[in-house]
This record gives sequence, structure tokens and C-alpha cells, in this order.
Amino acid sequence: MYTLDIFLNRIKGAYSNRAQHTEHTSLPQAIHITTPVNERINNLPKNFDDVFVIDETYYRYEDHMMELHHLYRYHAHSDGSIALISYELPSESLAQKFDRQHVQQLSYNELTVKQSFAPILYTFENDVFTSEGSSEIAPGITLHVVMKLYRDHYTVIEACYANGTLVSGFEEPVCYERMIEQEVV
Repeated sequence: MYTLDIFLNRIKGAYSNRAQHTEHTSLPQAIHITTPVNERINNLPKNFDDVFVIDETYYRYEDHMMELHHLYRYHAHSDGSIALISYELPSESLAQKFDRQHVQQLSYNELTVKQSFAPILYTFENDVFTSEGSSEIAPGITLHVVMKLYRDHYTVIEACYANGTLVSGFEEPVCYERMIEQEVV
């Protein structure tokens, strides 16, 4: 099995931090859903081996909810590493909800790489995918991400800093465990 296939089998689907949230109430309860969508993209080049995914995260805080929606492409390098490349949300999709249920068709020719996001590289060692990277997403604003993807769960640190001060996210790892389909809202 190719490294990208192993990676996708692990990351696709729905994950929740419910168990960790119960112990650490300082964290929001979160559901993270990754859905491969190549079959929804028109005009993919011949022999296109990369995989596009819609990435959704739903955070429930005590007093509000927050949603994040992304379009990513995973690209396998010959050394077995995998690059996560972020894309701008297509303009026609901004008027509707950009999630696995609402996005039916996209055009490859209209997809644009998000320039403010440096690709994140995953390496595969000892049966674990690991990545760490930082991107300056706006002047003085840096997003730092550390992720470890195991067979049945993953941990992620996502911290956003303004001029070196944490303004959102968490510096401690959030642990997401795979959900069964009936649990997904």
C-alpha cells in the first residue's frame, strides 16, 4: 500500500476530542471531519495522484460555537513524505456552506493555492505520521501546527500567535479519537 493510501485511510472520517474534553474542560469540545473529494472535481489532470479533501472542524465552547472549513490537497513525495497544501475556498462556494454535504462540484481550473499558508510536510516513521510547521498567515500573525497521526487517533497542536503572543488555539496537544458514523452530527 502506498504511503498516501495509508495516510488517507487514517485521516478520513470523523474524529472527536470528547474523551479528552471530559478530563480537560479548558478545551472546547471538537469534531473534526475529513472527506476526500476528487470525484467532485472536474478537469483533474490525467494521472492525477494527489487527493483533495474537504476539512471541517466544529468547536463547541461554553458560550458559542465556531466552525472552520478548508480545502486541502495531499501530495505524496517519492521519499514517502506527504505534503498538505491549502487552497483558497472557491468563490462560488463562499455563498453556500463549504462542507462535505453542500459541495457537489468544483472545477480544478478554478482552484488556487493559498499563498499565505506554507505547505506542511508529514513524515512516516515507526507507523506514525508526524508534521510540524509554521505559516505567517498575515503580517505579524503566525500559525504553528504540530500533528501526530496514529492508526486510530491523532494529536494536534494549533496555536495562532500575534507578534509572539498566543491569541487563539492551544499549545497543548488535543487528542482526537475516531468516531463511528452514527455519532457524526
